[in-house]
Amino acid sequence: MTSTPADPAPVAAASRPGGWDAAALVGWCALVALAVAVGRSTRVEGTELSLVGPVAAVTFLACLAARHRGAVALGGVTLLVGGISAATNLVLGAAPALALAFGAAHAVHGLVAAVVHEALRRGRTGGAPPGPADRRALHEPADLTALVASALAGSAASALVGPVYLAAADGAPLLSTAGEWVLRNVASTVVLAGAVLALGDRRRARRAARRAAGRAGGGSGGRPGAPLPRAGRAELVLLQVGAWSVYALVYVVLAEVPVSYATLPLSLLLALRSSPAHAAVHSVVAGVVVVLGTLAGHGPFAMLEPGLRVVVAQGFVVVAASAAMALALYRCQRDELLDGLARAQAAADDRAELLRKGFDDAPAGMALVDLALVHLRRAAPSDGDGGQGATLRVANAAFGAFLGVPAGSLAGTPVDHLPAEHEGPGTCALDAVAAGAERATCEHVTAHGRRGRLDVTRITPRHSRPYLLVSVEDVTAQRRLEAALRHRADHDELTGLPGREVLTARLRRALEREGSRDVGVLFVDLDGFKAVNDTAGHAAGDALLRVVATRLAAAVRPDDVVARFGGDEFAVLCHDVASPAALVAVGARVVRALEEPVVLEGGAHLVGASVGACATAGTAPGTGAEEVLRRADAAMYEAKRAGRGRVRLDGAQDLPQPRRSAEVRPPEGTPTIRT
Repeated sequence: MTSTPADPAPVAAASRPGGWDAAALVGWCALVALAVAVGRSTRVEGTELSLVGPVAAVTFLACLAARHRGAVALGGVTLLVGGISAATNLVLGAAPALALAFGAAHAVHGLVAAVVHEALRRGRTGGAPPGPADRRALHEPADLTALVASALAGSAASALVGPVYLAAADGAPLLSTAGEWVLRNVASTVVLAGAVLALGDRRRARRAARRAAGRAGGGSGGRPGAPLPRAGRAELVLLQVGAWSVYALVYVVLAEVPVSYATLPLSLLLALRSSPAHAAVHSVVAGVVVVLGTLAGHGPFAMLEPGLRVVVAQGFVVVAASAAMALALYRCQRDELLDGLARAQAAADDRAELLRKGFDDAPAGMALVDLALVHLRRAAPSDGDGGQGATLRVANAAFGAFLGVPAGSLAGTPVDHLPAEHEGPGTCALDAVAAGAERATCEHVTAHGRRGRLDVTRITPRHSRPYLLVSVEDVTAQRRLEAALRHRADHDELTGLPGREVLTARLRRALEREGSRDVGVLFVDLDGFKAVNDTAGHAAGDALLRVVATRLAAAVRPDDVVARFGGDEFAVLCHDVASPAALVAVGARVVRALEEPVVLEGGAHLVGASVGACATAGTAPGTGAEEVLRRADAAMYEAKRAGRGRVRLDGAQDLPQPRRSAEVRPPEGTPTIRT
């Protein structure tokens, strides 16, 4: 946690070279003089030691404020506060040597405490020098630790001056005097400086809250609802008054009754229910009550001898103040942590809601698959019930619509059970994980025939187990279009028959198979087709070609492939041809099918066909598809030269030809156009 930053203007002013203005210097001098006067007024009878040492807190704060202005400013302020302390002690009756010793001790305390405090704060900021506001902050428990440590360091350093002089000049016992000196200065610094720092931090926090509220359009400042509400104004007043009343009862009304512990519960309760600033102010007032009561001979410490009374009273003040402020700071830090956590949780919830909304309403289908279960499935494949298979964690509406099932019913569904014609998205996801890829793409076909392109991505969150994000894009229409385009490219637009490339590729695959000696090809060329175009027009010729394509498909066997090679040329790929004679028999059926008149609008047309046949059983092993087609084409021309309307087998002499049926006649009343 970081302390609340100071206002820009004071920070800028503090960074300017030079020192304070005259008013600031006069103010610090007055505070030092007042603190010395208050301290001397609490001297224990018979000694030069006072019960409280507010000058230790003032010199620390003065040097702390001057520390960021540079070494020169710090040195000047140190000398100034030491001189004012010595002068004030001298005016109030101290011997000159004693006044100088106390002035030097107070200067050393302020200097050392300020330097140690900044060093501790610098260590918390990674070596970067803390800003002016950070130097004067009491915002979290670490700040209190720095304050106590710097107070101890300054008090110990100053004990080498003040108590040593008292031991040398007055014969005071060095160890006990030094102990009392250190305890007094630590108590005064922790209580008084802690209150000043806490109040300053509270003031800066309020200014920052007002600025934030102004930037937000006039909304209320401060923290939005602390997890543990602090005391209201009425409750706070009651706690303060009650705690101070108990202190007054124990340390002013009662005498020599050892019940100092009775003051702690209300002090701690007040710290728990208020801010660090309230706890610090309460500690100052409580310390004043303890000091005044002890000086007046009241309270539980009155039964002790004067020297021990001082030590015990100071020890009680520093312990009670430190406990109260530490509890308040921990409570404040806890509230801010919980509040920050609540803010972060609210922001995370907002982001999660935004992501959930985007996930649910995304036009593309999306689903999450548990990756841990994917690995489990790979290690122990499912036995068919999906119990060990990867499961969908959640899916959106578009994903469910693609599969044809409600999205809500998909959560927890094994991927092996998703509606699919072939492979499901789970299979693709598992393949991607098995291959170690971060991303993979595959295609899924639903049970209804819809096709989707799946994009599978591995997601590895920082603080949770990895999973797969599966997105699906419905490509059914795209695949249908692609199939239509491929069919259009591979098939004759007029007749719908496959083209030359399709038949050649199928013939090549058939020849590459083992036992390819049972393949045959028929090459069909129409007789007299040109005359149809010349006499009846190209529209009639196109219509005749469509009829011819239909008759060819009906004349051949179911597994044979009929293709148009262009113009009036067709080819038939025949599988499982037992012998060349069987191939010729298929060709004869083609000739007979095409010798019947083709009735079109405007008359009937008589055309025929010349067929060339090539059976692979009659070719050398390894003969290619192009060679088989060439031989069938050559045999077709032999058939034309032999008189047309017949079948000619490659490499064979004249075969018995199908006879044109004498009964073939066009329908009654249809004009016959002979070609």
